[in-house]
Amino acid sequence: MGRVVLLSGLPGSGKSTLARAMCEGARAVHLRVDTIEQAICDSLLNVCSAVDAGYRTAAAQAAEIASAGHDVVCDAVNADARGRVLWPAADIIVHVKVPEQTRAARNLQRGGREYPHVWVDWPHPVLTLDGTEAPDRLAQAVWHALGDQ
Repeated sequence: MGRVVLLSGLPGSGKSTLARAMCEGARAVHLRVDTIEQAICDSLLNVCSAVDAGYRTAAAQAAEIASAGHDVVCDAVNADARGRVLWPAADIIVHVKVPEQTRAARNLQRGGREYPHVWVDWPHPVLTLDGTEAPDRLAQAVWHALGDQ
């Protein structure tokens, strides 16, 4: 059975950068909810918001990939319980945080696209990482926390 790594954090915190670093060398499969949501919105369905569908699709894929024996890194904001409850049981939950100024600058760099998110802390301890650190170092920290050397 593969492992499920659930990344969480506000837009611009560094989740996708961390996910890419974790998946280098095909060590894991990267599922990015933003990509799925955008594909649904771009489809012929005329959908304006695909948040629910994006999370549900990624969660179903994560369960299938893990059951096939592959590690999967799930990359989503996961700001509150509505999205968090959809995921299969995670082997580790990671909250990627950066200072608000850094996050705002990153979002401005990528076109200024910002969505309103109200962050609700996880109800249990999670691995919290500083998204300003080097992505390869953060990836190593997650793998180490999972018991990989």
